[in-house]
Amino acid sequence: MPGKGQVGQRHFGKRRRVEHNDRGNRRGWSGWMWPSPGYAFKAIHGLLPSEPAAPRLMRATQARWFPLVFAEVRIVQNLCLNIFRHRIRNTRAASAMPATSHIDRLLRHLQRQGLVRTRDLEAIGVPRVALQRAVDRGQVVRRARGVYAKPDHATTRHTDVAAVAARSPKAIVCLVSALDYHRLTTQVPHAVWIMIHKSAHRPIITSPAMRVVRASGQALTAGVEKHKIEGVVVQMTSPAKTVADCFRYRDTVGTDIAVEALRDCLRKRKATPADVFEMAKVNRVARVMRPYLEALI
Repeated sequence: MPGKGQVGQRHFGKRRRVEHNDRGNRRGWSGWMWPSPGYAFKAIHGLLPSEPAAPRLMRATQARWFPLVFAEVRIVQNLCLNIFRHRIRNTRAASAMPATSHIDRLLRHLQRQGLVRTRDLEAIGVPRVALQRAVDRGQVVRRARGVYAKPDHATTRHTDVAAVAARSPKAIVCLVSALDYHRLTTQVPHAVWIMIHKSAHRPIITSPAMRVVRASGQALTAGVEKHKIEGVVVQMTSPAKTVADCFRYRDTVGTDIAVEALRDCLRKRKATPADVFEMAKVNRVARVMRPYLEALI
């Protein structure tokens, strides 16, 4: 046993009383002789020339913190390998067919449907890199975030409605936008009006502009129709439900627009008074609409 103040022999694996002042001033009974991180760092980088390389490396690799470092490095290596393999797999899938064939397929789909979403590319067998190449070549233009069309695609007054429906399929087009589609108003909507569930998150759509109202139960699901606008399936309220919604949200759209919509709906026979009154009951505005219905019938 070494004397007081002397450094004992470093013996890994045996429990003996040693003093290792050069390892962090630690005294007493100890098990494995773990060197300090500073000593291990010096041993790794060869800053201890007085000792042979083999013992330095042995003591460094048996340091308490060294296996943790190796584990972290192994985790990072596995993560990088997985990312690399995923990219190689996607590249092989994209190169299985020539890029021109992918672009041609994309253009044929746009010719039939009018609009395409990035989430629909996998369903039609077109990789995203082909879409980006078509955009760079000017063969496809971006109408909204995640919505693309051909440059010669004719823009109509309902293009914004189709773009919003493509981005948010669960949203229901309502109020002034639905009135404009059913030709029940002279107002030109400056935003797309949609209805969502009262607890649903608002769709993150910056362009085109949107106005959002909320409902639940029968007030949300009753009187909903499906229309195909520029190749996109759009959920929209029926004429009778749209009129009833205008009276329900009359503080938002205005009472004059609601009365005009009711008059045009009955005059153009888009819905019967019974249908309108039934939707008024669903929206709980029957008492409000009864005087206007009696005056127009």
